[in-house]
Amino acid sequence: MGLSGFLTGSRNLARATARWIAQTPARTRRALIRADHWVQDHIALTTTCALITVLAVTGLTLHYWGETLLPLAKEYQPLLTIVWIVISALVLVVKFFSTRRAARLAPAAPLSTTTATPPAAPADQAIAPADQVPTADTTGIGGSRVR
Repeated sequence: MGLSGFLTGSRNLARATARWIAQTPARTRRALIRADHWVQDHIALTTTCALITVLAVTGLTLHYWGETLLPLAKEYQPLLTIVWIVISALVLVVKFFSTRRAARLAPAAPLSTTTATPPAAPADQAIAPADQVPTADTTGIGGSRVR
C-alpha cells in the first residue's frame, strides 16, 4: 500500500469516525428511550433489584464499618434516616415510571372532534335570547354599533 492508499484509508476512517460522533446524540437518546421503556415494563424487577442493592450495601457497610459507624449513628441517628430517604426516593421513582408507562400505553385521543358533544353550559351561564343581549348603548361603552 502506498502513501495515496494510506491517505485514502485514513480519510475514510476519519469520515466514518466523524459520522459516528455526529450520530452519538441520537444513538444515546434512542438507548435512553429503550432503557426508559424497559424500566417501565419491568418495574417490579427493577424495584426489587434496587431495594436488594440498597439493603446489601447497607448490610456490607454495617458489617465492615459497623464498629465505626454505630457510635456515630447512635449519636447522630442519620443511618436509618438515610436508608429511609433512599427507599422513599425509590418508591417515588417507581411511581414516576408507572405513571409514564400508563401514559405511554393509554389509548390515544380520538382524532375526530365531530363525534364529541360540546360540554353543556351551566344554568347560570345559559345563552341569553337575542333580545336580551346587551348592546353598546346599554352597557355604557361608547363606540359605533354594527347595523
